[in-house]
Amino acid sequence: MSTRTCRQVVELRQSTLRPGIHPSTIDKLIKEAVMKALKHISTYLLVCTLVVILQPLSGIAQQNSDPSKPKLRPSPTQRDGEHDFDFNFGTWKTHVSRLVHPLTGSKQWVEYDGTSVVSKVWNGRASLFEL
Repeated sequence: MSTRTCRQVVELRQSTLRPGIHPSTIDKLIKEAVMKALKHISTYLLVCTLVVILQPLSGIAQQNSDPSKPKLRPSPTQRDGEHDFDFNFGTWKTHVSRLVHPLTGSKQWVEYDGTSVVSKVWNGRASLFEL
């Protein structure tokens, strides 16, 4: 609502206390004020909708006109991460501690010693962990 519209509504509410003004006149003025406010809101919504709809067009306008040149060059430090966990492969001595009854306040632990073997599968794209 604009400032003038808000003032009109306040004046109308104050005028209801005075005799001589017909209630239908007050209702008519209030409806007009509400309609003005709705008109402003619908205008703002229309502008926002157009901005959202037309936003992808700015990306189309910025496309490379020479497709023979690659747009993005791969950096020399770009990695695929395929060998990030190679240190894990091999045979390892393990020690595992397990709480017998968790979440019950128990303090009884069971301990296991063993050997785990980690090997490559799928040409090194995954690893298999054997206990």
